[in-house]
Amino acid sequence: MKRRIQQLEGIVRSLTLITEGASRDSPASSCRRLWKTGALSGVYWLRPGSQTFQAYCDMTTDHGWMLQYAYKHKGGEIKPLVRAIPTDLNGYSHQHLQSLGIAIGWVREVRFYCTTSNHNRVLHFKTSNADVLRNAYEGGQHTQVSDWTSGATKLVGHTAYLPDATTGTGGSDGFVGSTPFFKRGYYRWSIKSRSRFECDDYPGSGSYDTVHRVFVTD
Repeated sequence: MKRRIQQLEGIVRSLTLITEGASRDSPASSCRRLWKTGALSGVYWLRPGSQTFQAYCDMTTDHGWMLQYAYKHKGGEIKPLVRAIPTDLNGYSHQHLQSLGIAIGWVREVRFYCTTSNHNRVLHFKTSNADVLRNAYEGGQHTQVSDWTSGATKLVGHTAYLPDATTGTGGSDGFVGSTPFFKRGYYRWSIKSRSRFECDDYPGSGSYDTVHRVFVTD
């Protein structure tokens, strides 16, 4: 009997994996929820709040993460930033969580990742700081230096000077538009249309190839 129950539980888990998040009619509540079922990284239907939408779920870093910002920039290109939830790691868009009908208390962690052709360092960390979470939720700039220099957890591959080297915060719109955290004259995180795409450096331009990603989780 016990073996039969275990078999049935396995079937239920398999059906959940197949159906949950696979269509608009069966959205998952979060990428973390899908990660618990054993789902792999990819695009899923989600409904973490009042809206249903497709998003990319990354299942490779400690648990399930929803991609909120994805900007793969080609050095020298001039393109406007795009307001839309990204469905591709190599996409070019972002969206604030509030615009997706998500409640302010839903997001519990934010994860940052960036690289640039200007050097070999990798920025990769996560934080549960309340001010950073607010940036992710509603946009705007709500952080101070200590929000970045304390409490961040460095993740696999992290070799960057930021966020520990942060000495200033900028007037960004969430994590785009200007520079939410930086060390003046040395290191910046910048996703700024027509002028700056910077990752742990300070070229003052968008002349290098860069990848910026921000993930959130419940």
